[in-house]
This record gives sequence, structure tokens and C-alpha cells, in this order.
Amino acid sequence: MQVGTLGAFGLSLPDLLAWRAAAAATGTGTKGNPARSVVLLWLFGGPSHHDLWDPKPEAPIEVRGSFRPMRTASPDIQLTELLPQLARRARQFSLIRSMHHEESDHNVGGTVSLTGVPAGGRVGGGAPLPGVRRPTLGSLVARLRGFQAGKLPPFVCIGKPARVSGGASGQDAANLGAIYEAFRVEYGADGGVQLPPEFSPLPAISADRLSGRRRLLSRLRLPGPLPTGTPEVAGTAQFQEQALAMLTTPEARRAFRLDAEPAALRDRYGRTRFGQSCLLARRLVEAGAPFIQVNWSDHGEDQQTSGGDGGWDHHYRLFEFIQDGCYAWALDQGLSAFLDDLAQRGLLDSTLVLCMGEFGRTPKINSVGGRDHWPGVYTALAAGGGVQGGRVIGASDAIGAYPATPPIHPYQLHATVLHALGLNRLELTPLGLGFDAEPVHELFA
Repeated sequence: MQVGTLGAFGLSLPDLLAWRAAAAATGTGTKGNPARSVVLLWLFGGPSHHDLWDPKPEAPIEVRGSFRPMRTASPDIQLTELLPQLARRARQFSLIRSMHHEESDHNVGGTVSLTGVPAGGRVGGGAPLPGVRRPTLGSLVARLRGFQAGKLPPFVCIGKPARVSGGASGQDAANLGAIYEAFRVEYGADGGVQLPPEFSPLPAISADRLSGRRRLLSRLRLPGPLPTGTPEVAGTAQFQEQALAMLTTPEARRAFRLDAEPAALRDRYGRTRFGQSCLLARRLVEAGAPFIQVNWSDHGEDQQTSGGDGGWDHHYRLFEFIQDGCYAWALDQGLSAFLDDLAQRGLLDSTLVLCMGEFGRTPKINSVGGRDHWPGVYTALAAGGGVQGGRVIGASDAIGAYPATPPIHPYQLHATVLHALGLNRLELTPLGLGFDAEPVHELFA
């Protein structure tokens, strides 16, 4: 009977939730910090900081490239001409121009950026315990924030992990276990996103039948071993209850319904996968999801036909791809619409938005009109969640090769996210996942 009830719903979400062991929330609340949610816009492939966020108009032509600098609404921020909409909204965000690490491989650089440290590496002077891999940032938030019955999962990822030979760039829960993996929403074929099949019960199962099964399950508390064999799991019934709550609660299901949005607003975000995913992220913020990651796209797609959704790995013909291939246009429109929408709905102050890739591009343009991998210095954008907009934190040198101010490492952004959410990172220390980095306090000063 216990096994049978798992399949009785006509969906697999109960299994997923059971294996995730939705433990009681372990977070400590906001503690005066404003952020309820974090949205990470993950621009995998390494966008060129020279050609977007950190123009070098005084550098030689082989460094500064083809795009002119543009004045913005903030006297402290200069962008390139590719980002006119963001230029008008420069007081809504700040730029960290001294990001730095030492890994130029996509997989390792992605792991550094999303986990804070490569396998076996060190975090802010503290090494993980032997054999402990670092989980991705969203999984850390899920572990510290915990699950709440009837609510959205604490970590939602929109889009597939980057498909790169040799790894998935640190986008998993590692030794925290599968219970803290992302709940993934895949890109739809129409340029939007598709509802996970786990949210769609079989057509033969009506809402009344689901409610009846919920009442039956409330009376069935069957003994037996727990799915994970750990004391954290209170039994399969609670996960089935949570799955049914997510299926039958209008608020949870409505969060994934992009077709509920006006066509004009969807157009404002841009009918690209990135734009529509930003719109979905706003809906998930409204529904209370603590951590949402938007993956720009699968690495290695046809960059000429992807409508701005291919990876940012522009080793050749960079200036053509980033301008005519809609990369900059999709980023400019989607991110500016996202910031506007959050602000108009009163959500920007309580939502920390980060936009970054795993590294930048080389200062010198190569022989085929592109730029190669460069972790020496790059830029991250931060907005909302208490961030003071219109400022530049740190600086790169005259040709955008290395930090001209103390470098800021990705693990400091991890500390910043946990700080903004009011989560206590010291709770990670017994798991071998603690780190002693300080948040980037300048963002909030």
C-alpha cells in the first residue's frame, strides 16, 4: 500500500519531494535585511566586460573594440552603447568591476563562481573537509532556508545546466544530497518556458479525486523505513501532502503560468528565452521562492540562430554576434524590464538580483575578431535587496586585464547573498561547507 500510494497520484512530484526531505526551515529570518528572494541571472560562457559593462575608450583599438561608451543615468556608471535601456536605469543597480578568480576553463570557472571554490580548493582561507564537494549557491540557500509545506521549492532553476564536456559547472547540491537540488523548469520551444510535467496530473485524475486522495492520505500514516534512511525524513506522507498542496493550491500553480501575463508585458520583456525566463522569475519572486537561477542557455548552441540565447563564449566574430546576434539586445531588454517590473510591484527592495558569468574575456582582441577566456578581472551586476544603486564597486586597470583595487572573489558574493537573506553561514561549518569571507558591504553602504 505504501508503494502504491506513491504512484496513485499519476505524477512523480511526491517521489521528488520525498527524496528532498523537506525539513523544517533552518533559516534565521531576515534579521533586518530586506531580501526575501535572490535571483541569479547566470550568463554562462563568459560575457565580455569590455563590450558591455566596463568600456575602455582610452585603450588601444585592439583592446577597446568597436562599441562606444555611453553615459548613463548615474554619473558614476558608464556602459557601452549596446545597453541603452539599462543605461537609463543605472540608478537601479551597481556594478562590481573587480571580480576575480584564477580559473579560465568553463567548467572550473563555473564551479568557482557557482560554488565559491573548485573541488579541493579553499574558501576565504578555509578548506572544505576531505572529500566534500561544494554545493551550488542555490542549494546552500535551500539548506539554510529549508522547505515549507504548500510553498514553492526554495531553489528553482529556469533552464538546463550548461552542457560542457567534463562537467555541469557546479550546478548541483553535491554532498548536501538530492533533497537540495534545484527544481528545474525547462525552456519551452516557443521561446518561453514549459510547466514541469510533475505539476500536471494525468487527465483522468480530477481535482475532486486529488482532494479525495488527500483526505485518505491524511488518515493513512503507514509504518516502514524512510526513503533516505535518515532521521530527517518524517515519512512519505508529508511529501505526498506537500505535492498535493502544490498541485491543488492555486497560488503555487499560478506562479508558473506565463500565459496569465498580458501580451504587452511579455513583449516588453522580449520574446526570447532569456526575456520570458526573467518574467517567470518575477512571478516566482511574487510567489515567495527564496532562490531563483535563470540560465541564459545551453553552452554550444548555434549562436547565429539562437535569438540571443546561445552561450556567451565568443572566441570569434564577437562584435557581430553580440550586436547583430541579439545577445546584447536580449540582455538589455530582458534585464531592464525585470528591474522595472520588480520596482513597479514594490518587489525590488526585497529581491536581490545578481547578473554575471563565470569570467570575462581577454583584453586583446584575437586574430579572428573575438576575445578568449579571462578570469583575471570581470564585472558582476547587483540590484535590489538593499543594494544602493548607481555606483561602481572596485575597478579594473587601464586595459581591463586585472583589478586596480582589491579583487572580489565569487565566494564573497556567496557571503553577500546569505547576508542579504539573513541566513547564518556558520550553520554550514559542521557540514564542512563553512567559509570566512565577508559580504561585499560596499553594495549596501
